[in-house]
This record gives sequence, structure tokens and C-alpha cells, in this order.
Amino acid sequence: MMMNEDKRLQYWAALTVFSIVSLSSMTNFFDDNQDLEREQKWSISVASVSLILAVLSFFLRMLMTKMFAEKFMEHGAVLVVLGFWCGGLPIINNSSNYLSVGTNGAIFNVNLFFSSWMAFIVSMMLFADMFPSMLMGDKVTKFTNQWIWFGAASLIVMTNAVWYWRDNNCTSVDDSNMCHRDLFGFVLGAVSGLVALVFMALAFMAFNHERLEQLVSILLTAAWCFGIAYLTFDDGPAQFVGTFYFSIWFSFMFAFWMAVHAVISMYSDVMESDETVTPEEGKGAQETTAKQDVEEHEKEEVVQEGDV
Repeated sequence: MMMNEDKRLQYWAALTVFSIVSLSSMTNFFDDNQDLEREQKWSISVASVSLILAVLSFFLRMLMTKMFAEKFMEHGAVLVVLGFWCGGLPIINNSSNYLSVGTNGAIFNVNLFFSSWMAFIVSMMLFADMFPSMLMGDKVTKFTNQWIWFGAASLIVMTNAVWYWRDNNCTSVDDSNMCHRDLFGFVLGAVSGLVALVFMALAFMAFNHERLEQLVSILLTAAWCFGIAYLTFDDGPAQFVGTFYFSIWFSFMFAFWMAVHAVISMYSDVMESDETVTPEEGKGAQETTAKQDVEEHEKEEVVQEGDV
């Protein structure tokens, strides 16, 4: 318990730092005499709310642990912060808003780009560390948190594919090879996000799906291997470093992480099954031992009769 408390205290501290950097990056970028647009106001609001809640949560968890930690207030703070960053990150990293990302996804406000991403990631870490065990209890599988991260990254890929389609005026897959690849990114992100939601639901219902989970994670890894090559190389829509690019790689890494554990687990199961004696074999061994005992007993009786 103490380890989890310390870890979450560090999360709140990290969120404070990244929120400060995000807010500073935005305010320094905007002109003092500039009339802020709706997207700019919303971005500042997201960073401000995140900063306020992170600071309050840090001190409340440290000074009023019994009243705040693991209680309704902290749970609410996590949900609010995550909700704001889920709504703010797409706005900040949308090239049409020109806040951190410009034409073709090129990053020009590096501090804002990475600090907003890190704030979102820390918010997800708080959520993934707190809510699955609270909602599912002992139903949480070893892949539950990975499915949360994988699903989030995949849905970000899907969202960026939609933005790319809109910003590049793709009206059909025949427009260009890049639009064709972008459509593949949308489908891959949407399907992966849906699969992640399904497995989280299965875990919540305590459905025994370990073997299916292992096989699907391997298939998803293969799909994202192809996705990396198809989306980030040559004419791929995510060939430039940006949200689209990073979300693709994050999706692959989480799928790969689950696949590695799946292969190790499947190999361990095979080795254990080879070493385990089957019931038939055990029964046969018992019968053989019993026959040997009877034969030895008969021999002893014969020897005793001969001595007499």
C-alpha cells in the first residue's frame, strides 16, 4: 500500500511539472495583444485545470492521506484531469489549430507538444493504476493495464487518421497512395481500439479468455508491424514526427509487450504439460507398483514355506 501511495504521489508531482510546462509554452507563444481563439482558450483552460488539480492532489495526498488517498475526491480528480487532457490533447496537436504542430504534422512548439503528451500519459498512468483494481478487484488480468494503454494509443491513431484525411482533402482512397494508407491507419486503429475494449469487458465479466488473449495479442503485433511499415515509411501519412507517428509506435510497443508475455506463457504451459503425469499414466504406474508388491509378497511366502 505504501508503495502505491508513493507512486501516485510521484504521478501527481510529475503532472504538476508537465502542466506548468504546457501552460508556459502556450502563454509564451501567444502574443499579449492577440485575441485568443476558442481552441487557444480551451488549451489554456486544460493546462490550468490540470495544474490546479495536480497541485491540490499532491498536497492533499501527502498531508491528508486518510481523507484524500483512494477516496472519492482523488478518484474524481483523476477522472477530471484525464477527461480534460483527452479533450485537450487533440486540440493542441491538431495541425489546423497551429498550437504545437504545423503543416504535415511538423512540430514547431516542441515544449508544448511533449509536455502535453506527457501530461496525458501521466493522467493515464493514474487512471490505469487506480481504477482497474477498484472496479474489477481480483478479475484484473496481467494484461488489463496493457489493454487500456493499447486501446488509448490505437484510438489516437484512428483520430489522427481522420484529421489527416480531412486536412489533405482525401475524398476517396483513389486520390493518392498516401490517402489509401491513411484509410488503413484508420481501420487498424479503430479495430485495435475495439478489440481492447472487448478484452477489458471480458475481464470485467470474469470470462476465462487467457488463451484467446494470447493469440489475439500475437496477431495484433503482426498487424502493427505491417502498420509501422505502411504508415511511417515512403508515402505513409505518419512519416513526419508527430502525434500520428508516436501513437503508431506506442500501439505497436504495447501489442508487442503483450505478445512477448503471451509467447512466454504459452511456452511455459507446454513445458509444464510435458512434465505433468496424466491421470492414465498415474493410474498405470499405480497398478504396476501394486503388481510388483504382490509378486514380492508371494516370493517372500514361498521362501518362508521352503525354510519350514
